[in-house]
Amino acid sequence: MLNTPATMLTEIELFSKAIRQQPKQKSTRRYHEFICENIVGVIENTFPLFSGTQSADDLNQLANEFIYYHSATEPEFHQIATEFVQFIQNKVELMPRLLKLIEYEWVTFNAEIAMIRTNETHSSWEEISAQPNAFTLSCNAVMQLIEVPFLVEEDAVNFLSKDEDSVVYGVYRTKENIVVSQKLRDIDVAIIQLISQTPKITLAKAEQHIHTHLAEFNFMYWVHSFTQNQLITIQFLGDKHD
Repeated sequence: MLNTPATMLTEIELFSKAIRQQPKQKSTRRYHEFICENIVGVIENTFPLFSGTQSADDLNQLANEFIYYHSATEPEFHQIATEFVQFIQNKVELMPRLLKLIEYEWVTFNAEIAMIRTNETHSSWEEISAQPNAFTLSCNAVMQLIEVPFLVEEDAVNFLSKDEDSVVYGVYRTKENIVVSQKLRDIDVAIIQLISQTPKITLAKAEQHIHTHLAEFNFMYWVHSFTQNQLITIQFLGDKHD
């Protein structure tokens, strides 16, 4: 393999530096504008709720600052989105609630592109409820919990009135490749954390644990509901886990 000539490397470095600095030279400026437009496109498509809070000038300014200050090493579409989040977290002074909005949208985007297959339950609920010791519980393979200071309703975001107010969403992808963002109660979060922190816990053991703390809670109804919406998966003990 031939080595790249030193003169070419120098020229590329100078050209890249010129593009980052919003050049005045017409030919170089076109490259800068093209890259900036692409970055804005990534922001608008990956973070639509956040973009809705910003003017076109604000988005262009963020894109210009990202190009100038942040050295992205893997400029694929999804990698730019990830590095933009890192740039915002480390370089930009942004209202905490807007930062949380960007992080939330990154979580939903990550759930969409994650190269993980979600498990399917083939047994009937009658079989599962009749043999709770024979089935294990696990969370959806791409599920992430995120605490945020706002409510998401369809394509709108409503920020909560008090700084200390927050809600938790479980973000995951179904076997139909639909990304779901489900608002959770405290009890939902507690059970999901129990399942996440106890690999291969059986349905019977989980029910026993919950009844120790909440005797009146209908755990089996909860499991049935959360397997129906695919946030929780059930697997027969004899099946192989991926």
